[in-house]
Amino acid sequence: MEYSFFDRDLSWLLFNERILMEAESEELPVMERVNFLAIFSSNLDEILSRADAGGNGTAQA
Repeated sequence: MEYSFFDRDLSWLLFNERILMEAESEELPVMERVNFLAIFSSNLDEILSRADAGGNGTAQA
């Protein structure tokens, strides 16, 4: 059970990496790159706030 939460977080971080790669793409217009940075920032904030709240946001039984 514990590993499924780890896999979810890892998957989220990998997705966020892909978002950051889009933001770094010089082929996109600047405002689109800024939008990707905003998504990246929001996702990272969510990940860190969940980790700060006690790991993976799961309730302890």
